[in-house]
Amino acid sequence: MLAAVAACRTPAILLALLVSVPLHAQAPPSAETPPPTPAHAPIARREVPLTIAGMVTVLASSTLLAPSTCRWCETTPSGADAVNGLDRSIRGALRWSDANVDKANALSDVTVYAPFAVALIHRDLDGRGILTVAQAVTTAALIAEVTKVAVARERPSYHYRLPGTTAQPKDRNESFVSGHTAEAFAMIMATTRVTAARGRKTKWLWISGVPLAVATGYLRIAADKHYLTDVLAGAGVGIAAGYVVPALHGGRSAKRPTIAAFGGSHGGQVLATWCW
Repeated sequence: MLAAVAACRTPAILLALLVSVPLHAQAPPSAETPPPTPAHAPIARREVPLTIAGMVTVLASSTLLAPSTCRWCETTPSGADAVNGLDRSIRGALRWSDANVDKANALSDVTVYAPFAVALIHRDLDGRGILTVAQAVTTAALIAEVTKVAVARERPSYHYRLPGTTAQPKDRNESFVSGHTAEAFAMIMATTRVTAARGRKTKWLWISGVPLAVATGYLRIAADKHYLTDVLAGAGVGIAAGYVVPALHGGRSAKRPTIAAFGGSHGGQVLATWCW
């Protein structure tokens, strides 16, 4: 029974029925082919265009739907700063100097995709794996963009702008959540799950990928683009997307319950599992 449960690698509802029935002695039936893992699920005809459409939607929404006014402004009616103490103190401690914030911003664009590049170099991702990771990252980015538009929190770089500054960056009200951090954690989570599904060791990927994802969050604060709470929320979004998307691929072809019966001279057992 444990072996049958272990073969189901996705979130599942497990129904175990142990029934004592008078069966004649017989050899156990051949086990059914287990559902595909995230590394071996077939690519559906519409997956690639839908994934591309999701990426285009992320890029378009970031440009076209950027809030022009803040909803989460963190300023008192008298104009005083109302940012919570944790975000304010962490920003003061981690923010790079005015001369280097652009460097931090550029570095975060590198670290966000580094785990994916490392996995490709080690040939741990084939076409199925690349598409699964891309879908996880796109999902995380979509969730982040929807949240940004809905919340409309001022970025720290705009909130703490110098007096008299008239520049109006288009993304000035897109602080919560951190999209870069969400994508970075979705990247490492999905890449590791797909790699593990192929039977490959993932220790090296965790060791190299998690620090890179954490570095991405740090650099977004250093670049004065996000607060700590933005980064933590982005990490949560990324981890969830990186787990759920490969899980859906791992069980989606199990369209009916898998039932196995084992009998002997003194009785038998029936095990039923249902994965999706």
